[in-house]
Amino acid sequence: MENENLVALSKPSRNVFRQLLLGGAVATVASTGINLVMANIIRFLFKAPEEYAPLTFLPILSGCVGGSFGAMFVFGLLAKFIQKPSLIFYIITGGVLVASFSLPLRLLNSNSPRFAGHNLPTLIGQMVMHTIVALCCVVTLRQLKIGNE
Repeated sequence: MENENLVALSKPSRNVFRQLLLGGAVATVASTGINLVMANIIRFLFKAPEEYAPLTFLPILSGCVGGSFGAMFVFGLLAKFIQKPSLIFYIITGGVLVASFSLPLRLLNSNSPRFAGHNLPTLIGQMVMHTIVALCCVVTLRQLKIGNE
């Protein structure tokens, strides 16, 4: 009897886990594609140098992978302990997004040659790129209909 209950509980969890992995992959691909285009637009409009580190491929990819799968992990944890995790997830996502804006803003006081060529519009563009990752995660979760009320 106990084994039947354990199996019944583990099957939906595996399904949710697969959906969250799929969601992380979809959000990563979408946000990486959009942010690569956004990086080129920022370089063109605001004259950021080609070698400006935050607008190169690897930092964009790592930010999208980390942000997307991190969000899915947090949502999975919330879903494990809370019946309707969506609202709390949105609040946490907003807080983490606002906190992530400090990363580009800290470059205002940087004299590192790695970040040479930044200006305020470029930094605001980077904040928009952070917002794109967050939006891709939220939209993906809403499309998967996991935890939606």
